[in-house]
Amino acid sequence: MSGKNKSALKFLIYGTNVESQILACKLSEQGIAVTICESGKKAKWISDCGITLINAASGWTETAYVEVVDDAGDLDQYDFVVVAVERLRVDSLLSDLVSVQNTNIVFMINTAMGFYDVEKLLGIDRMMFCSISAGGYETDEGINYLMGNYAQKMFRPTVAGEFSDKKTERVKMLLELLRGCGFDAAFARNADAWLKTHAVISSSAANALFCCNGDNYELAAKPDLISCMIDSVREGFAVLKKYGIQPEPAFMTWTKLPRAVLKKVCSVFLNTQCAEYTLARHYSGCLREMYLLQCEFDAFIDYSKSSCPNISRLRKGLFEYLQEEKSVRVLTR
Repeated sequence: MSGKNKSALKFLIYGTNVESQILACKLSEQGIAVTICESGKKAKWISDCGITLINAASGWTETAYVEVVDDAGDLDQYDFVVVAVERLRVDSLLSDLVSVQNTNIVFMINTAMGFYDVEKLLGIDRMMFCSISAGGYETDEGINYLMGNYAQKMFRPTVAGEFSDKKTERVKMLLELLRGCGFDAAFARNADAWLKTHAVISSSAANALFCCNGDNYELAAKPDLISCMIDSVREGFAVLKKYGIQPEPAFMTWTKLPRAVLKKVCSVFLNTQCAEYTLARHYSGCLREMYLLQCEFDAFIDYSKSSCPNISRLRKGLFEYLQEEKSVRVLTR
């Protein structure tokens, strides 16, 4: 793969969530061959109509036509295989992934538990991870979306990294490709610490939003709830430290900035269209994932015997929102 031109690269993407479709479209626009492995109505729609992105700020529309298959076949024909499905679905893909010899497997999944079981089967030499700062929602016309700006980095930055903590040539290539997509991508040295730190921030921000029925503009006007969100993040960081996990440097704004300054920064950002698309609409569109993420981190809290009153307060907001959305029955099957 080293030295390959972009036009010679081949990507396979498992999953058709909003973020994976944005990534597929942006990669395709660079001349990269993209294949999506999925079945069902959404897969058929993408196969027939392509992926259309509508920038919510500018109105600019772009459409990419990608190959869609329900059986990926030999995964070693691809340079990168991106796994962008719920953590619970990964096990169903392992029979395909375990046969890979040369392909780079990139996990684009939000999880607090990590991939210890997957590492035993695949080996960290074949595993990478990434996260992109983008969000939106689907309509009949396409995906209305926005990519994250500078302020959004404190919530959901775009990163890529290795599970071996090394900045290898392949991760440099992935970072270059993400930047070519328009993302301000950075290297994350410790994959496991990054995933756990991100889980703390994601669940705190999402649950604070759910306390406001998923409305970021309402949250921006509630300084007490913003304070609770900040304290929830700090409580989560304290839990991680009990396990010897240091929060990733990219997220240290949450502890380094004085509370008054951080509250103001959060309030200003939450009152923007960028926050609406990359946070509020993103989290509301993946309720099951956010529920599972909270359950995962609750296991860390319980085992550490930590007192986390702010996390508990925001957790109630999540469960009340789920009740209103009548989603608990689906989530707890």
